[in-house]
Amino acid sequence: MSLLAPLALIGAAIIGPLIVAMYLLKLRREDRTVSSTFLWRRMVRDVEANAPWQRLRPNWLLFLQLLIMLLLVLALARPFFFTQGIAGRNLVIIIDRSASMGAIDEDTSRLAAAKQQAIQLVDQLPDGGRATIIATGGRMEVPASATADLRELRDAINSIELSIGGSSNLAQALTLASALVSRDEQSEVAIISEGNVTIPADLEVPAPVSYFPIGQRTDNVAISALVLQPGLTGQTLFVQATNYAPEAPAVRRLDVYLDGELFNAYNLTLQPGVEESIVADVPPDVEIVEAPPEWRRMAWPLDD
Repeated sequence: MSLLAPLALIGAAIIGPLIVAMYLLKLRREDRTVSSTFLWRRMVRDVEANAPWQRLRPNWLLFLQLLIMLLLVLALARPFFFTQGIAGRNLVIIIDRSASMGAIDEDTSRLAAAKQQAIQLVDQLPDGGRATIIATGGRMEVPASATADLRELRDAINSIELSIGGSSNLAQALTLASALVSRDEQSEVAIISEGNVTIPADLEVPAPVSYFPIGQRTDNVAISALVLQPGLTGQTLFVQATNYAPEAPAVRRLDVYLDGELFNAYNLTLQPGVEESIVADVPPDVEIVEAPPEWRRMAWPLDD
């Protein structure tokens, strides 16, 4: 929590001790039963405190006054909390739908998590706010443009599909977003992606840009290459597996099938960030090569 007007707390430091001092200096007299007040009139005229600066006794009225004072000072200090959200009335959401967004995190794909995040941002739009949805990865698409219809925005977000083989082109999407937000000063750009986002140095976005990262797991072992190359007397098979995990090594078994029949099984030990290649000669009449990995489902099943 932070304060917009922290100087207001000085009031508590000044007013609080004054309230306590008033109770310490409060006039204290003891009740006595006398036959006549005639001889006590001069004493009654004494308005000075009889016992100042004594130990303060518990007093509910004092506590209540201090509490009210603290609440008033806190209200004047204008406390607020930082939250990750959208405040602009013109919002441009860029959703990464490249192939890597098909990775699985906690039983859901990263693209599904990105859609959920985008819908949350749309729901935070102020009254009269509008949004544009840009899907990047492969061919860029704009399923919804500058609309305030929340149902249309949700349908546009849910209609975004994974682009197999397409890479994220954030520079192109940001160029379009820059043109859209330049029309309204109260604009914001939200990027939802699983990669580290950097704005090109030659591109100036005339609005605040927020990045919402998607994805946690990186323990993915993939078949990064599978090639069957014809030769003079036969064919050469090339298979490459890559461990994309940043730290943990991976021990896997890779079965290679030729025209539906098992050709060989390879035991692979892949160090973090390292790839291992297999080269083998196969008969010239082989037409179909399959290498289904015999390992548990990785973060990105599309490359298995």
